[in-house]
Amino acid sequence: MTNVPLGELTGNFVYPVTRKGRFFSLLFELLYVDPSRSREDQPSGPPKSLKQFLNSLENLKTATGGKNEKRCKYFNEATGVEAAFVAYEPEFGDEVGLAFEMALPRPTFFALEALPLALSVAREKKFAIEVLHEDGSKYYENPSFEDVLAEWRSLNSKAVSANGRVLRQGSAENLESMWEFAIVRQDLARRYGRGRVEVPELYPVVHKRSKTVGRMVDWDGLEKVALGESDWVRLIDPPAPLKNGAIYDAEELTLACKPLVRTVPQPIFHYLCDKSKVRDELVERIAGLKSQTMRSFETVELDQIFDEEGILESP
Repeated sequence: MTNVPLGELTGNFVYPVTRKGRFFSLLFELLYVDPSRSREDQPSGPPKSLKQFLNSLENLKTATGGKNEKRCKYFNEATGVEAAFVAYEPEFGDEVGLAFEMALPRPTFFALEALPLALSVAREKKFAIEVLHEDGSKYYENPSFEDVLAEWRSLNSKAVSANGRVLRQGSAENLESMWEFAIVRQDLARRYGRGRVEVPELYPVVHKRSKTVGRMVDWDGLEKVALGESDWVRLIDPPAPLKNGAIYDAEELTLACKPLVRTVPQPIFHYLCDKSKVRDELVERIAGLKSQTMRSFETVELDQIFDEEGILESP
């Protein structure tokens, strides 16, 4: 790709004419290719119908100007998954002039959510793709999800090895369950809203001593709540003598609180406490459990986490 000045914004679709050099081990990037065109054809850039299709995608925000006007960012506020479509001036006639990219390393659920989005563009417009590598690219005329996921894992592995920051390895199963709960959390909140049952979000933490990456959830005031499957539960402003910020093993706490806290398998596994006037009994059951404080943990951002399913081998 050649570096040329930034292009102009056309409607809601951004059409820049630059592609800067990138550190490929820290970026997953694929280009869209039109197999009906020849590399020797005159480059024409993204078609208008592509703009319309991108505008129809959920959680995709097209840029409206400024220095980042070339980027159409995908961001799912519920799950934290982000990626981007980047428009550029094609160098060869068969290039569409659109790329999909994701910063690396990331947990596997980023790929599970965002790669189907990238593939939907290829399938809707009958495009092929080229996945960029530091030493070249790999072409797929009819890309499958398995093809793209394998490429993503390869580049994610390199990013883990070459990152230079402290990264944390978590369990793919646990991280994906956190992701799945995030997807349906708002639906659960609407479902339980009439009963004034709170549905708090799960968030990743690291246990400092064991170095374990796990899922934590806050239970505010021992009020009615639907708790996603987690590793630790932190109490916020509980009744005395329980301490604010006390953290309990989730399995031990939910077992001690049965049947006041019961399991519900659908639409996703969660623990439900929807009875009124049970706080005193909950306090009695929890008071005898061993607790920790947040001094034993640290919160961790998603860009600091990877898992065994997202790499080719242990780094």
